[in-house]
Amino acid sequence: MAYGIVLTSDNQVKADAGKLIGVVATGVGVTAGNKIEFIDSLTATGTSKCTIVFPAAASSVTFTPAHPISFATGIFADFTLSGGAATLSAVYE
Repeated sequence: MAYGIVLTSDNQVKADAGKLIGVVATGVGVTAGNKIEFIDSLTATGTSKCTIVFPAAASSVTFTPAHPISFATGIFADFTLSGGAATLSAVYE
């Protein structure tokens, strides 16, 4: 069964093993190159499995991998923003 979550800052997407199915990341006033990194961990330390990079100050990025990305420990979203705000909608199982 798939679940969804909306985040606006560093936080857990899932607190145990799971799969990332898809994401939509929207940035307003962010700097091109700012990013949201998905880490196989319960915190911001661990193995990076996927990174969404904002191409412009006002942009939206949709990512749906051909196969869900597996995480053994947990799914943590780590926001790196030098300004502005970002919203992440993630679908996981």
